[in-house]
Amino acid sequence: MVTIREVLNLERGLVIIAGNPKWLLKLLIDKFTEKGIVAMERLPVMPKFPNKIVIGNVFSVNTKYAVLFNVITDKRHHIMSKVLERAQKSVVVDYEENYMFSRILKSEIGRKSAYIITYKIETVGFEKLGIIKLENGKIVSQSYYVRKKL
Repeated sequence: MVTIREVLNLERGLVIIAGNPKWLLKLLIDKFTEKGIVAMERLPVMPKFPNKIVIGNVFSVNTKYAVLFNVITDKRHHIMSKVLERAQKSVVVDYEENYMFSRILKSEIGRKSAYIITYKIETVGFEKLGIIKLENGKIVSQSYYVRKKL
């Protein structure tokens, strides 16, 4: 069983979040800023510790945590090698605003990620959160959580 706590305590690796769960992004950023400085391309949520965030080019700053946006959706192939290189020594989060689980698994960056988190709002008023752990491009374990939308 994979939990969000595993992702929050990750020391290095790539995490892809799909489906635009801003509450989860805020949770990750708050946890990362408690541990150190976070480099982000932009700031879509207000973190608990805004003074520990560097906004701009995440590759020009050497931090333990980096947050990128829409690497797969916008087909930003020119930075994929930088993302994978950086994920070897720090935590890199790719926040995708669209739900696209199958597209993530087919992409190069998706196959080399440590975790994929998917978020989907179902039409019957439920939220579905999936946490998938990968090793060497293969799904090792996955957990799905469902809650009624408030």
